[in-house]
Amino acid sequence: MTCSTHKHEASLFFQLPDGQGQAYVFQGISEPPKLINLSLREIPAKSVYEENIRIENWLKKTQRLAVEIEPIKPEKFDASYVIDGKSHIDLGSLEKRDYNLKVSSFKEGQVSAKVTFKNLSSGEFVAYQVNFKFTQPKPQSETTRLSSQVRQLVSHTVLIPNPLPKEVVFTWDSKLPDIIVPPTFHVPPLSTGSCTFNYQPLIIGKNEGTITCFTPELGAFHFPLSLTAKLADLEPEVSFYASLGSSQTKTIRIRSFARQKTDFVIKSSSAQFLHEKSVAAPQSAPNGTELTFEVTFEPTQIGRQKSHISLTSNTGGEYEIPLVSECTPPQPLGPFSLRAKTQIPISFKNVFGETVEFHFATVNSLFTVNKKKEAIKSKKSFSLLVGFEGNPTDDLVTSKLVITRKDMPGIAWEMYLRGSNEKL
Repeated sequence: MTCSTHKHEASLFFQLPDGQGQAYVFQGISEPPKLINLSLREIPAKSVYEENIRIENWLKKTQRLAVEIEPIKPEKFDASYVIDGKSHIDLGSLEKRDYNLKVSSFKEGQVSAKVTFKNLSSGEFVAYQVNFKFTQPKPQSETTRLSSQVRQLVSHTVLIPNPLPKEVVFTWDSKLPDIIVPPTFHVPPLSTGSCTFNYQPLIIGKNEGTITCFTPELGAFHFPLSLTAKLADLEPEVSFYASLGSSQTKTIRIRSFARQKTDFVIKSSSAQFLHEKSVAAPQSAPNGTELTFEVTFEPTQIGRQKSHISLTSNTGGEYEIPLVSECTPPQPLGPFSLRAKTQIPISFKNVFGETVEFHFATVNSLFTVNKKKEAIKSKKSFSLLVGFEGNPTDDLVTSKLVITRKDMPGIAWEMYLRGSNEKL
């Protein structure tokens, strides 16, 4: 090409047969070369791509071409875009060679740039338009595998670069309910930030998914996860002690991490433990919420046993609490005081799981019962009337009420009685 003040000139002379001649003078101006538009390349964001531009030396001698890269779209590149290469290329006579252009973008979008190869001595040049479409980025890392017992926290830290000369603020997006991420985190300019998230599963099993952090300046960063939730350790053991015919009640506490309101269904492996069918749990605090419920041990057989109680929710998970219980033979009760010619009711409960016929008797004939036997339904109480006839000698009289069942020889419930002729 030529500059506007310089023209190319040439002349042409024709010798005619009659001895005359004709001469022609030519003048020409070369226009700048047209921009060569290269095909659109689709590249995942946050990856490095190399574009090779084939350059041909139009001269029969070696020349050095300076390289200039100018943005077309957008009009100005920020640090989130990288389109770069060497500052020059040397070409031998009529040589063809590839110029390597390194391309990357942190965010999705379409980018175009003009790449000019110019001989600084002659001013001649050739220019190309490169076009890139940055698509959704690939995951930033290989799949991270996290494993934890249910309700236990496992932490993991990811690194995220910020090449911009300003601070950027990231927000998280996670469709994995057991992943706990901060709402936002900041990365200082020209640095790499670290962000820690937690895995706290509530339900046993495996899950896979991707969490994403995003900022308008740098786009999205994707992190694939493979998650495994394992069975938790048992809750602390709870011990119960009661004699046959009596009961013991204790308050049991667990810590719920349910992320929404739910009901835990309560079940026991032994019918000797009585409790509510369920306990309501609110949406838990970040460090969990304490739930309490009462369990009553009402034994039906003598000895030491191990069992457990479980709490289950579709969203809150499962808890298993080991129970150790010991039942001793019936312990005497009383004394129950009576005065002459009166009766008092004494309540007795059938703690067994079926209807049982109990027999009632007193050791001293001065004390009477209104019934000798009674079939009492399971878990129901019966009120027996016990009377005192009085003592002819006016002395204080003691006795026992004995309650038995025929199929349990050697086992009896005893209640001490005390009778007096005087007003008690």
